[in-house]
Amino acid sequence: MMRVLVIILFGSLVCTAAPFGGSWEIIERTMKFINGCGIAGKWHAKYVATISLTCKPDPSLTGVETLSGRWSNAPDNHYPLKGRYTKVNNDYYLGFTVAFNNAHLGNSGSVSGLTGMYDAAWKSMTTFWVMTNKTDPQDNWQNSKIGKAVFTRVSN
Repeated sequence: MMRVLVIILFGSLVCTAAPFGGSWEIIERTMKFINGCGIAGKWHAKYVATISLTCKPDPSLTGVETLSGRWSNAPDNHYPLKGRYTKVNNDYYLGFTVAFNNAHLGNSGSVSGLTGMYDAAWKSMTTFWVMTNKTDPQDNWQNSKIGKAVFTRVSN
């Protein structure tokens, strides 16, 4: 019921605020409220990807929420992502995975796991990732790569 009221409120804000400057800021803040977390939205890490995150409460766990979204590393190249996060004060600690298999390119035989944190003071999300690729058994020593990606919020 509360979510329905918030959506109705959001609709009325869009209608009344649209003619005025700064209305997108109001809409963005309202969507973050509806979505329920401060890391929801679009993020970009240079040379890595653009990600879109949505948050959803998980009633089975206290203090842990679910992340879902989309990983894009080219205009027509998107992959679903799934993960979890927890919030401490204004910071978010998160982890998510991406399996690189889609209708556009098929199965690349690789998956990435990212873990990190959103620092409210820095307004950025610092992650460390491990990407594992399919290799022949004798080449397993080179099947994983490790790196760092710093995501910054993309304004619409």
